[in-house]
Amino acid sequence: MFFRTATRVSLPALALVLLGALALGAWLRFDRIGDRPMHTDEAVAAAKLGILIEDGTFQYDPHEYHGPALPYLGRVAAWLRGEASYQELDEATLRAVPAVLGLALIAMLAFAASGLGREGVVGAALLTAVSPMMVYYGRYYIMEMALAAFAFGMILCGWRYYLTRSAGWIVGAGIFAGLMHATKETCVINFAAMGAALLAARIMAEFSAGLRVQRGRQRGRATRHFLYAALAAAAVSALLFSSFFTNPQGPLDSVTTYLHYLDRAGGEGHEKPWWYYLKLLWGKRDGIYWTEAAIVILALIGAGNAFFGKTLHRGEQHHFKRFIAIYAFVLIVFYSAISYKTPWSILCAQHALILLAGVGAGWLIEDMRNRWALAAALLAFGAILYNLAIQSRKATLLYPADQRNPYAYAHTSASLPRLVEKLNALRELNGGELKVQVVHPESGWPLPWYLRTWATAGFRPTTEPGDGIEDADVIIIDAAHAKELSGRLEAAGKAFKSSFG
Repeated sequence: MFFRTATRVSLPALALVLLGALALGAWLRFDRIGDRPMHTDEAVAAAKLGILIEDGTFQYDPHEYHGPALPYLGRVAAWLRGEASYQELDEATLRAVPAVLGLALIAMLAFAASGLGREGVVGAALLTAVSPMMVYYGRYYIMEMALAAFAFGMILCGWRYYLTRSAGWIVGAGIFAGLMHATKETCVINFAAMGAALLAARIMAEFSAGLRVQRGRQRGRATRHFLYAALAAAAVSALLFSSFFTNPQGPLDSVTTYLHYLDRAGGEGHEKPWWYYLKLLWGKRDGIYWTEAAIVILALIGAGNAFFGKTLHRGEQHHFKRFIAIYAFVLIVFYSAISYKTPWSILCAQHALILLAGVGAGWLIEDMRNRWALAAALLAFGAILYNLAIQSRKATLLYPADQRNPYAYAHTSASLPRLVEKLNALRELNGGELKVQVVHPESGWPLPWYLRTWATAGFRPTTEPGDGIEDADVIIIDAAHAKELSGRLEAAGKAFKSSFG
């Protein structure tokens, strides 16, 4: 058969599947990518990118927000699209960054065949392409997709180093580690999970036949190589945090941030029970049914293959599979134990589960010797892919900002763009000028994004006597301040309407 050569996927078939997965993944990620209303986090990150584009530097804030990797990637996207200012940016430019990184997760699987097996790569590529969580956040201008892509790059480089002992691969792992640190502070959880998985897999490997243990000169060479990796990681991180030497305080701030960042683990309004992520992965029914349970089940089967499958002809491959299984488990335990929970935080663990699910699917299909059983298994896997792809379309196009969508967390209402349309219509009726004041404790995000081209729009957290807010043509205000403002407007002889109706 074209897709099987002595129970192995042929190289032409593997290349064809990877190309198909990339095409499918691109369609799901890029189709109408700019339609969804901007989430507050996206809008704030876009404002940071705007400063980088216009001022040429990134000032890292150790108390808030995240690292410089995403803004610099956004700057590349803006340059490619000819957008030279904050005002020229658009949603498609921003979201192209995570979309490309999501496709990179598929492309990088070309280097994973020695660890996952060709069958595992086929399954993982197709599942990565259609997973609703991967697709939805592959259209979200936040840090998590970058963190997942860089983490996978680090793991693959580490694996290739294990196989070849080439210094180039371990330096590559260091570069990806530096990129992870420059992306988001929670990279330390990934590093801890990788360390735990490496140690556990190593201990298990000690009891496996044929393990090549480094000794003497080889061990000394490995120490030098890991030093190279550490230097590469530090150099990449420092280069980005210093904004290419324009912000010398940045690298130090990237370390001291952890003195403040630990406070966030308590929740800060995002407290969830420990089972939140398990429920998110398994499924939710809220008028619409969402589930990635098939990926979870296949991942459990893949873990079974890693720990209990035959290792006679592919022993080293099982070391990699076991590493991925332990890595996924430790990540889920870490994030489940932390009170602070948002659905995108689990993206790296979800990607690791998808890798295991690919192994599980490949193992089941590979073991089918009867052609009818094989056909039934392929049809079942195809049905799983179809169901996940349909869910991805629903999540991204039909219910992208709906509260029933489990991935649309604390999302901007779909009515906000209509408010902006009415403001634009009022400005035209007013001769092209309209003074707008937005009063909100958090400055009304994402409205600053939507009104970024308005020189006559102002944003403030509160109102104060004598601030002149009564002079605005339109005031958009948080409900907590509406009563006080209505009295001030009436005293100034101005009409007050509570909403646009």
